[in-house]
Amino acid sequence: MPEENNNPAKSNSQPRTDGPPPAPSTMIAPSASRLDDATAPYLEVGGQATGSPPMPASNSFLASATSVPPAATGDLAKLKQQALQNLAPLIDKLDQPPEDRFKTLMMMIQASDNPQYLDEAYAAASGISDEKERAKALLDIVNEINYFSQNQKKS
Repeated sequence: MPEENNNPAKSNSQPRTDGPPPAPSTMIAPSASRLDDATAPYLEVGGQATGSPPMPASNSFLASATSVPPAATGDLAKLKQQALQNLAPLIDKLDQPPEDRFKTLMMMIQASDNPQYLDEAYAAASGISDEKERAKALLDIVNEINYFSQNQKKS
């Protein structure tokens, strides 16, 4: 009787039909259009790499994501200013607990670099029931006042 080959990796015959399918190979065959031969040995199933793949000299995607052209920066600043102007009259329409109202007002203060909402932020901070959170909020108010006071002295 011939010896049966139970190792699917060494079998050249038809696939086994008795029992569970064999486990797939852990190596992923790279697509020639996406990876070069130098990168192929570093890819495995389950995120287990055999080493570090060679790094490209520069990554144009990361470079473009981290450096915004000056024209786009100006456009973003304009959009931010418009959003802040449109949000200002709507803040009172938001149904927020004191903690969230405080955070919203602080975002408005910091984003606009304008102390206009400090009184409202102080009132919201004072309404926070948790003493630890109220203390943090009041410290934030003091820090913002210090920030604006320092900027006035520099002017």
